[in-house]
Amino acid sequence: MLFCRKRYFRECLVLRMGQALPSLPTCVSAAFPARQTSEFEGRPPCHQFRLSPIQACQGVPVKGKWCMRHRFDLHVHSFFSKDATGSPESLIAAARARGLSGIAITDHDTCGAHEYLKDHPAPAGFLVVPGVEVSTAEGHLLCLGVTLPLLKGAPAVEVLDEVKARGGIAIPAHPFDQWRAGIRPAVLDGLDLEALEVFNAAVTSRSYNDKALAYAQIRGLKMTAASDAHHSSAVGASTTVFEMDELTVPALLAAIRRGGQPDGHYLSFCEGVKKHFANWFRKVNPRPMA
Repeated sequence: MLFCRKRYFRECLVLRMGQALPSLPTCVSAAFPARQTSEFEGRPPCHQFRLSPIQACQGVPVKGKWCMRHRFDLHVHSFFSKDATGSPESLIAAARARGLSGIAITDHDTCGAHEYLKDHPAPAGFLVVPGVEVSTAEGHLLCLGVTLPLLKGAPAVEVLDEVKARGGIAIPAHPFDQWRAGIRPAVLDGLDLEALEVFNAAVTSRSYNDKALAYAQIRGLKMTAASDAHHSSAVGASTTVFEMDELTVPALLAAIRRGGQPDGHYLSFCEGVKKHFANWFRKVNPRPMA
């Protein structure tokens, strides 16, 4: 204990004296360790989650403003997706219990969850990011910070342009995953992207995440990691940490463009089974009647 305290004050002193310390990694390793979702249970609120002394001291100003670290799951589905079962309330409750600052509800080709949340708002201090996972002609595209009309089947480049025109950010979901409508490299090369989902906790092969990471590094894209949760029990399995001066959608979009710290962990076997057989679970947890 004494050693740890001495190390803490030494690192803080070094920072105050202006000496350089090793910087935090800005991307995830190609070798992602597996971790069970249950390990997230009981995690304290986002701004209190455990950081090393160096990380705690590196909560530094961004553009002259003091920033806190916030953890987000930027790819989750509610029962407004045909293959998911969790209500928006259950997703929010699970995320809060696991120490997240917010989630992006990105249902397949619908913004119904965000219409629903207008009458059932999230608790204060928790950010629900508007979004949708559009099934473009070439594959799935996460559209964050916006709500969109039905664009299913539209070319990816047109959806990307629409998102940018509305001030949002578009991120290809599970790229390279040929079994789950990942956008292929030949199409990605022609898209004016700002970020890429380099870790999806539910990919059919871990090699797809490795390829996404390598592609993002080659192009210099910002990187995100997400759970792709289709049940509330999977929310927060994989997340991205951002430094933000305020907990708002514009601040998050700006943080994504600056770059966050992906924290990638795969779904447990049980969560994977639940996801792939999601339609059976809908029988016991149906979406609300219109």
